[in-house]
Amino acid sequence: MIFYDNAGEHFQPGVNIVEQPGAQHVASAAGIMYLFDPFNSPEFRRSIPDTKDPQMEKPVVDQQDIILAEMRARIQIIRNLRSGEPITTPVAFVVGKCDVWIQLLNGKPLRDPLRDGKLDKGVIEENSNIARELMHQLCPAVVANAEALSTNVMYFAASSFGHTPLKIGPGEYVPDPARLQPIHVEVPLLWILSHISEQLVSTDCAHTPPAPA
Repeated sequence: MIFYDNAGEHFQPGVNIVEQPGAQHVASAAGIMYLFDPFNSPEFRRSIPDTKDPQMEKPVVDQQDIILAEMRARIQIIRNLRSGEPITTPVAFVVGKCDVWIQLLNGKPLRDPLRDGKLDKGVIEENSNIARELMHQLCPAVVANAEALSTNVMYFAASSFGHTPLKIGPGEYVPDPARLQPIHVEVPLLWILSHISEQLVSTDCAHTPPAPA
């Protein structure tokens, strides 16, 4: 099992993919995880003006829809696909820092898809629909590019820290070890692995009704 971590700069338009092939492996990957940073989205930032997260001080670099479009274009070239033809590779679209924007869901709960050692795909789909609805409301172009890339896109809300980080210097942020509580960070990978090999991840495909309020 091999993981590659590419920065968004690797998918800047105009980069010669023959001379700089560092991101070509994405075309043959068995699964793709795309991390969306809400702090680089003006629409998200306008929707969460009261946050005390110091990362909001960073300048906005709003190229996330461009990066997705460039990724799709490169995959189509490398795999010799027809113009506009999507791939079927599972794409986990991860909306990060959910501890900051979870209130934008207007009380719609995101449930834990891990139950009794199994991955509940019904819960994953419910959560995906909720996250997609918010993404489509705030960033429809990003959603359009993600869904033009693959016929199998699932949306995940996640947070690597689970709390507001501490600022320790210009542009430097760290978690508070006493408060560190990641949210659903393992779920996108488990979902992808469940597509790659059913033996790797135990799944429960039955639709589980929401718990009563």
